[in-house]
Amino acid sequence: MATAVTLRERLRPLRASAWLGFQIESNWSDPMVFAVYVLARPLATSLILLAMYQVVIGGSVSDPRFSAIYLGNALYAFVILLLVGLSWAVFEDREQYKMLKYVAATPVGLVAYLLGRSLTKFMLATLSAVLVIGFGLLVLKLRFAVTLGSLGMLVAALAVGAVGIIAVGLVLAGLSLVFARQSMMMNEGVSAVLYLFCGVVFPPDLLPAMLRPVALALPMTYWLEASRRALGVRGFSSLLARLSDAQLALVFVGVVAVWLLFGRWVFSRLERRARGEGLLDITTAW
Repeated sequence: MATAVTLRERLRPLRASAWLGFQIESNWSDPMVFAVYVLARPLATSLILLAMYQVVIGGSVSDPRFSAIYLGNALYAFVILLLVGLSWAVFEDREQYKMLKYVAATPVGLVAYLLGRSLTKFMLATLSAVLVIGFGLLVLKLRFAVTLGSLGMLVAALAVGAVGIIAVGLVLAGLSLVFARQSMMMNEGVSAVLYLFCGVVFPPDLLPAMLRPVALALPMTYWLEASRRALGVRGFSSLLARLSDAQLALVFVGVVAVWLLFGRWVFSRLERRARGEGLLDITTAW
């Protein structure tokens, strides 16, 4: 009983932060109105991708490459919402709501608070990914191996991948603590660079040789490959295809673990610097 009470007390800040994140994301609107917005955006993105592939490339939806690209785009919502959302929460609470310094003064701590805020982003990304993949299966008739086993592998890959995305997001959030508001463009820049590096629309094999190690050092690269394999989409990257499923899992977990340690260390160092230089309560809009 005592253990359950302690766990509940530890999770209370995460629940409060998640609820606050939902209210901010929905702009305190009616949940049904917000749901329509959440559902419309990923569907529109899917249709745009379909039009680009058929008109620009001239390919068919039955092409396995389209399935790989479509799945990569569906899952990239986690990168945009989780990774960018962590640093955006810093700018938002410091510049707009002017509450970051009060959060930092509480026993909760900035890391727990940002993780709670990211739970809302995670749920929105999950809803977006499920909707887009379901649209591809039912409307576009894409051939994904959807079984209980494949779904279990997909969930496992997502669990590890989310940790890796958050780890990279902690680095970005730490930089946001010491950067001015104008550097919020860093968020869009990082998401665009990662879109090209982690194998969303083309495999890392096609990158220049000097940039290929960067792609292979990102946890998102292995997460997308593992997710594709879970749904039966193989051969998108000949470089990663050399790894067996077990080898891919080991490398994936190892890269995520390294990034988690590195991200936590970077965030702690930059948080101490922000506290020491009084950067948690400044407004840098002008």
